[in-house]
Amino acid sequence: MITGIRHIGLVVSDLDKALNFWCDVLGFQIQRKMEESGPHLDAMMGLENVQVTTAKLSDQNGNLLELLHFKSHPDKPIWGGTPYSTGLTHIALTVQNLDQTVQKLNQAGVTFPGEIQKSPDGTVKVIYSKGPEGILLELVEVVDTMNSSRNDKEGYIDVVYDEFKKPFTSYPQKLTSYLVRRFDILDSGKFCIR
Repeated sequence: MITGIRHIGLVVSDLDKALNFWCDVLGFQIQRKMEESGPHLDAMMGLENVQVTTAKLSDQNGNLLELLHFKSHPDKPIWGGTPYSTGLTHIALTVQNLDQTVQKLNQAGVTFPGEIQKSPDGTVKVIYSKGPEGILLELVEVVDTMNSSRNDKEGYIDVVYDEFKKPFTSYPQKLTSYLVRRFDILDSGKFCIR
């Protein structure tokens, strides 16, 4: 069975430009950069004579993004997908301060199709943008982890499954990053997912 998401792979046409965006602008760190080729790679990908430079990047929580720059099999320079395209459409990133992040991205030449929006329940601020090669990014800031609109006898808490945002001392299991779920904290101290 699956124990977790290992990394997300993103093919880039300009590795230096992509590293500048992901590391210098967004704050990822390079963990490893390699020139890769060989029969094992050809067999795994079902291609011939693969030559690719890979860069594994991590965020502050250890989540990995792998940038791949193919020297042997170039593709079009821009991803042509939309938010409603079939398949992978976007990467969602949790940020500490969305207004500051948007300002920094604007200074780096990144454009946004709209303004920052607040979710109807008031728990997050969110905006879409495009990164290098046209990949869609969803930037999310959690602004209110406690939803005060519920007033029944059970306590509850909205939790972002990011290791840096722990509203209680330990999780009942390893949780997946970037998802928001509602847990009800029952009188017994157990968690009930709604």
